Amino acid sequence: AINNYLDKISKNGIMILEGGSFERDNVKWMKKYNKPLIQPIIEKLKIRTDIIIEVIEKYPSLTIIKKK
Repeated sequence: AINNYLDKISKNGIMILEGGSFERDNVKWMKKYNKPLIQPIIEKLKIRTDIIIEVIEKYPSLTIIKKK
């Protein structure tokens, strides 16, 4: 979703993703099925000045990305 749609979000638009916390990235099935972790992606995105990222940590967690 981030690779395909983040740049298509309109000004003041939001993207909501399930997951994003360290705990969510490390659940058993994520490891079993070799799913990509979102934490490293979020850390890379933090350098962008055109978006605001908020992770609601409570499991299973949500990541909200808002375009400025």
